[in-house]
Amino acid sequence: MPASQIRLADSAGNRIAVLKDFSAGQAAPTLLALHGFTGSGRDFDAILDTIGRSIVNSLCIDFLGHGNSDSPADQDAYDLSNTVGLIDQVRQIAPDPDNVYLLAYSMGGRIGMHYLDRFITKGAFLIGSSPGLDSDQERFGRTENDRKWIRKLTGPGSIEEFCTEWEAQPIILPQTQLAEPVASELANRRRINNPMGLANALTAWGTGVLPSLWNELPSHMGYNLIVGEDDIKFLGIAKAMQSINPEMQIHTIPAAAHSPHLENPIATAGVIRKVLKV
Repeated sequence: MPASQIRLADSAGNRIAVLKDFSAGQAAPTLLALHGFTGSGRDFDAILDTIGRSIVNSLCIDFLGHGNSDSPADQDAYDLSNTVGLIDQVRQIAPDPDNVYLLAYSMGGRIGMHYLDRFITKGAFLIGSSPGLDSDQERFGRTENDRKWIRKLTGPGSIEEFCTEWEAQPIILPQTQLAEPVASELANRRRINNPMGLANALTAWGTGVLPSLWNELPSHMGYNLIVGEDDIKFLGIAKAMQSINPEMQIHTIPAAAHSPHLENPIATAGVIRKVLKV
């Protein structure tokens, strides 16, 4: 049963695209995948292929403003409550909604933690993710930086110019150096995004905008925190999260930085299979 694209809508009719693959069958766990900013559900192809699509089912979301989902002009569509509600709509179509594990990267992990603050899944794999920023100064600085990107997306420049500058950041640059055809596929998917949709998404879900969840971590489940060994910043964040909630497990991926599911899918898949015992 190959992957197929379906669409789900919120109460206002805004539709998200979801790649659904239930090849593994009713008894297998389902990975509910949430991508990073400028990405899409297709960003998880390599990791799912490596894990084995006959072993796990998958539901890979394109967030609003990304991929094949709608890019509404109304900023209210990107509201956090609406977003986590859509994620739960997707979870409910899994073969067994009680046997779903979140697999979320960067922005997707940030949103995913807010989802997990309101809904229950069987477990979670968070890749290069943060619960947010605690201090007003940090939040202000990050919001100001994001506004520069938003102005680029809404200004006279092209999506190509934005993507070229976005990819030059040290945290994103390794994605451009992946083996082909993966590097080109990532670049091409980034460039078909709707600029206004990206701007609205960053306005709603930026690290400086979403509420901090650091204080809520003690009551959360024990996430599996997956971090590339060269991602010093997020390795520090993972250790800080674990110090607050010792049930959280850190899995360090060799030969990888901020995108271990892309940079080293074999090692990342090994972690997921070990935790799932499949």
